[in-house]
Amino acid sequence: MKVIYIENSNFRFNVLLNDDKWTLVNMGNERIYYYKPIIQLKEEKYQKRIGLPLIKINKKKNYLYIYSGSISYAEIFYRIDGDIITISDGVNSMHKSDDIVLNDKLLEMLCFKYTLGNETAIKDIYYLQSGEELILLDGVFSVTEKYYYNNDGIELDDSIETLYDISIELYNGYRGELKNKTIIVPLSGGLDSRLIASMLKTCNYENVICLCYGVRENWESKISKKVANALDYEWIFVEYDETTYIDKMDDTLKFIKNHNYYHTPCIQELPSTRSIYSSLCERDEDFVFLPGHTGDFLSGGHIPTNIRQIDSLNDIKKYILSKHITSYLYYPIEKIENLIYKYIQKIPYYNEPYKLIEYYDWKERQSKFIIKACRAYEFYNCKWITPLWSKPYLDYFSNISLNSKLNKKKYKTFLYDAVFNQYGLSFDKDDKSKTILHDGLYNLTRNKVKKILKKMSIYKYINKKPYYKNACGFDRSFPLLYESYFENRNDVLLSHLKDDLKLYNKTNDINVYESEIIVDMILNS
Repeated sequence: MKVIYIENSNFRFNVLLNDDKWTLVNMGNERIYYYKPIIQLKEEKYQKRIGLPLIKINKKKNYLYIYSGSISYAEIFYRIDGDIITISDGVNSMHKSDDIVLNDKLLEMLCFKYTLGNETAIKDIYYLQSGEELILLDGVFSVTEKYYYNNDGIELDDSIETLYDISIELYNGYRGELKNKTIIVPLSGGLDSRLIASMLKTCNYENVICLCYGVRENWESKISKKVANALDYEWIFVEYDETTYIDKMDDTLKFIKNHNYYHTPCIQELPSTRSIYSSLCERDEDFVFLPGHTGDFLSGGHIPTNIRQIDSLNDIKKYILSKHITSYLYYPIEKIENLIYKYIQKIPYYNEPYKLIEYYDWKERQSKFIIKACRAYEFYNCKWITPLWSKPYLDYFSNISLNSKLNKKKYKTFLYDAVFNQYGLSFDKDDKSKTILHDGLYNLTRNKVKKILKKMSIYKYINKKPYYKNACGFDRSFPLLYESYFENRNDVLLSHLKDDLKLYNKTNDINVYESEIIVDMILNS
């Protein structure tokens, strides 16, 4: 742990940095630190250009600068105790035994998978959010927003050719850092990871492994294998089942404990990362992950198709709740609605409904849950980078019109016509919806047949193979993880929060199981 002290007439700063997380790249009066798990791009100018986190400290000038990145790649926290300000990359290093736990924030975590805004569940400990910079300059301490997703004022050619050029330049820019490394692309059946793999092929990267995971013979794995074969890349499949997380319970719970009192860690890729890590270590290979988070959001995939009928803050509030609520079990609905309404009232600089919706998604779900799937790579000491969150992509998609964003119109044109076609990967341009519909009808029919069979005495003899609704089996593995954790401890969680709880119908978001585990960990720590 690096401990750096900075003092001036107004404040004393204690900066606590984990040696495993930060690399010192410049000595002398001004020290510059890069986030170690992300592949290092050497030059500060390029580091800033693609929106990566950065720390600069000059003790001689009493200067401190911390940038979280355009998405929260690194976790930075700060607490203010009078004139003493402590900054750290983990809450536990500044958490005191007599700290007050904020029940309202725990309830937010249960409802949304994360606390809203910059507050953690520990009083006086705050989270440096995406796009924010923390500065100590001339004796003045401030936390401000440096970058806003989809803000106005960016002038950029929004042609498909420009997007293609951005992609080529970006992937070629990684070449020096990816040299002699095996590149792991977590390849699902979706478009974003297919783009990552295709661009690697276009830029002549050869040592690439396409990693797929889930229950055996799931529909995503079939598409994933088809893509890998077309690109002539090695394809590895890691099978998941209902015992995936409890088979390595110690690892699972150790990873979940990295919640830092504000979010539910995304455990989706933990088993697949462990498996590929073990395999490649045996092969003595140096490797880096390039996941596809998340073109679906950037390109407009989260904008409702009826957005032009959404013209009031009340409508926006209702839409955000319909998309982002994990469970209504814990909070009175009126209180949840009031929380979101106050939140969107504070969003700066946006006067179009779809931009308010995207701002919330970027600042909250993308930053506090989706991108946190990459913590699985860090857990096994692997490096990573998310090409689609690079600032050139952010600037491009911030510049295109709403019409180009609806149904991901421009993004899909780019993917199918400019990238996938050259490799024969536009096979689902017109029929992907049919494939999903087919699988949906198949599952619906199977469910009905299963109900009929359950009434028959022969059912117990033929029901040997578990049935999964989810391609990765989370509908069975998450509840089983929950049951294993809370074994012989009925209503432990509810007993802690009973004064604040008011029961409502649960939603189908399976992440609520993990969120309950985290809240129990916090209340019993």
